[in-house]
Amino acid sequence: MSEQIARAANPAEQAKLLKGQPAPKDAQDQNVTYNVSLGVKDGEFTLNWSVTPQVYGRWDWVGVFQSAQDAQSDPAGTYMFRGWQWAENGSPYQTGIDANNGYVIAYIVWNYGADAYQAVAISDPY
Repeated sequence: MSEQIARAANPAEQAKLLKGQPAPKDAQDQNVTYNVSLGVKDGEFTLNWSVTPQVYGRWDWVGVFQSAQDAQSDPAGTYMFRGWQWAENGSPYQTGIDANNGYVIAYIVWNYGADAYQAVAISDPY
């Protein structure tokens, strides 16, 4: 079902496309561990993430947020526009965002039950 939905240009637009969609038939609860961290290269944030086992949901992404609260409350509405990447495109990802104190990276998944994006891992503040 949802696999037929085209991937949008960014997470905010993707959330609009996913609203009200049923969970895929093969969706199942798995014991998955998500790890995220912010690095810095040439003064800009670099996003680092891993998923164990190495499975990425089609709509999973990582992004930079000004605070953990932003990542928790409305990830698709508060991520830093130049600081996100679809998870399956691979880690690391160098953003165009200057490194700033307090910022975090979060791993975001689509929660079909809540009909919204949800942060499943958030780094310590930079």
